[in-house]
Amino acid sequence: MFEEGQLRYTHKIFSVVVLALTAGLIRRADLEPETEADPMLLALDEAGRTPIPGLDDMASTIPGRGMSALIYVQDLAQLEGAYGRYEAQTVRANYHTQLYYRPTDYDTAAHISRRCGQTSVRDVHVSGTFGEKRSYGQRARELVTPDEVMQMEGEDMIVFAGKKPPIFGHRLEWFNLFSDAKELMHNPAPEIPDLPMPEIAVAGGKGGAQEQSSRPSGPHESLRPEGRKERRRRGQDEDEEVGGYVEPEL
Repeated sequence: MFEEGQLRYTHKIFSVVVLALTAGLIRRADLEPETEADPMLLALDEAGRTPIPGLDDMASTIPGRGMSALIYVQDLAQLEGAYGRYEAQTVRANYHTQLYYRPTDYDTAAHISRRCGQTSVRDVHVSGTFGEKRSYGQRARELVTPDEVMQMEGEDMIVFAGKKPPIFGHRLEWFNLFSDAKELMHNPAPEIPDLPMPEIAVAGGKGGAQEQSSRPSGPHESLRPEGRKERRRRGQDEDEEVGGYVEPEL
């Protein structure tokens, strides 16, 4: 575990550990191309403070080896200061998805505005002494201007994902999703009503007569067991009806 307060002294060791992990997985993937690669997520928070040597080359080679990387920087200037201008551009170009929160510097806001592109808006031209002449047309403008980017709310973001158009999103605060979980735990469970036992008709007796067996209606009352004489009598009745022969009484 590399603590943030000790990165000034341990960032070189951290770089060596990351390079050893990635180099080992890349070498294994090259030597055993048919073997399924071990997935690894490389999350680099404050990547500007802990620069990884060769990150631009790593960003273009690790996706084919089952590895992914998340890089967090404060702004584009920090990324360029840690890796250089062209290396930072290579790093940005090799990441499929880029998320931008509200920046605090104009250069990053201008970069976001340029990436969002332009749109067309209706243009009205008024002329004449009293404004009696009007002409309508279309003109181009930025989809979002740099000052509009810098005026976003703290939970808003602009997402670039591949060739899709820019997405204006909202940060999902997962730590607040279950803020009312404790209140839900105090709610009592619903009461289940007691249902009466149904009455079941049992076939028996001579001539196909049916006898109605009475069952207790309460759910907590036990059923009365059948007596020995009743079972013996029912067995004799069934024996007498077999084959149409009636045994004479003695």
